[in-house]
Amino acid sequence: MSTTVPVRPTRLPRLRAQVEATTLAKLVYDATARFPAAERASVGDQMRCAALSIPSNIAEGCARTTRADRARLLAIAWGSLRELEAQLDAVAAVSLIPPASADELVKHCRWTGRLLHALIHSPMR
Repeated sequence: MSTTVPVRPTRLPRLRAQVEATTLAKLVYDATARFPAAERASVGDQMRCAALSIPSNIAEGCARTTRADRARLLAIAWGSLRELEAQLDAVAAVSLIPPASADELVKHCRWTGRLLHALIHSPMR
């Protein structure tokens, strides 16, 4: 995707899937900031939580030293990504987000999903 979020330098290596997931989280934060107050505090919080869980679990999973721990945390990231996609469908259905914005976020979800899928199926380093 062409939109990326500048990230601060860190001592940990940043995986492409993690960078894209961080970009997705930023886009979700921006989109939910425009929700009405009641929805911002309910579904908006759930969406932000799911979006933030994706890069967090990627980072934690890739820092683990066992295959089982890595697989478990990457599976959680995958589940959070799917949860976010379902929430995007729901908020688009009730017109909390414009269709074009929802489509753009879904594209970012799918791209992040492709990268995460590749990471899940890559050998442990």
